[in-house]
Amino acid sequence: MFGKDKKIANEKVLYEARPSFLLSCTSVFIAVIVLGILFYAYTEGIKMIGGMGMYLIDSLKMPITSYYALAILILIIFTFLYIVWKILSWTTVKYTITSYRVIVKKGILTENKTYMPFNTIQDVNLSQNILGKLISVGTLSLYSAYD
Repeated sequence: MFGKDKKIANEKVLYEARPSFLLSCTSVFIAVIVLGILFYAYTEGIKMIGGMGMYLIDSLKMPITSYYALAILILIIFTFLYIVWKILSWTTVKYTITSYRVIVKKGILTENKTYMPFNTIQDVNLSQNILGKLISVGTLSLYSAYD
């Protein structure tokens, strides 16, 4: 438990990597598209509200343009923060393979390290989709008696 982080005698780092950005952050690409749609909706919505007759706006007695702009602005801010959070969480994931164990380190606000010695690994599963085969990436799952 304590002391797991200490280096084992003669332990050598064989490989260090991060997950593929393209495959692990597909939600970022979707969020960027949503962000573009929100910017488009902002400009077109303001034009539409401006095109409404003054009679309709006066009869409602509400600043529709201000409410609409505020709502879209809040959605844009939340979408932007989501993109930043996903990119930061991707940058904090690190896989390390040493001569004795596999170490997975991740976390933005708190750090979480998982250690799996080679002698406890009971099964290995590799899966790739079509895109993964094209760019030589995939998902490697290690299973031990503890998991």
